[in-house]
Order: sequence, then structure tokens, then C-alpha cells
Amino acid sequence: MPPLSGLHSLAELDLTDCNIMELPSDIDSSSSLIHLKLSRNKFSTLPASVTVSGLPQLKIIEMESCKKLQALPELPSSIKAIDVHDRIT
Repeated sequence: MPPLSGLHSLAELDLTDCNIMELPSDIDSSSSLIHLKLSRNKFSTLPASVTVSGLPQLKIIEMESCKKLQALPELPSSIKAIDVHDRIT
């Protein structure tokens, strides 16, 4: 996956159906990110970069049908919606 470090103004990131197991380590450089779409991937958890200090503007996380999802880290208080339906096998 290409680096995200130059995408400071990125507001929405759609990685749906990308068959990935982890997010890019530099996702927290996208400090303007509001909507993160991660549905139908192979995550077991979200990385620390999506926690309180990593993405302060994040409001929506979509992780539907992430069948391997086991846990979520502490998320920013800015989060207004999390979609994790169909997540456990």
C-alpha cells in the first residue's frame, strides 16, 4: 500500500474489500481523516494509530463483515458512529 504521509487533508479513506490485515503505519499522518471505511478486510484489531491521539477528527469507522475482528482500542471521543455488524464468525 502506498504511504499516506503526504495526504494531510484526506477526509475519507475507503479501503473496503482490499483484503488487508493491517492499516498503513502512517495512517495517523492523515490528521484530517473523518470517515474510515475498512469493511470486509481481515483485521483482528485496529492499530494504536487510530486511537485517541492518532486521528483526532475521525467521526465514522465502518468495519462491517470484518470476521476476524476481536477488539477495538480506545477510540477518539470524536467518534459518532462505528459499524461492526457481521464481524464475528
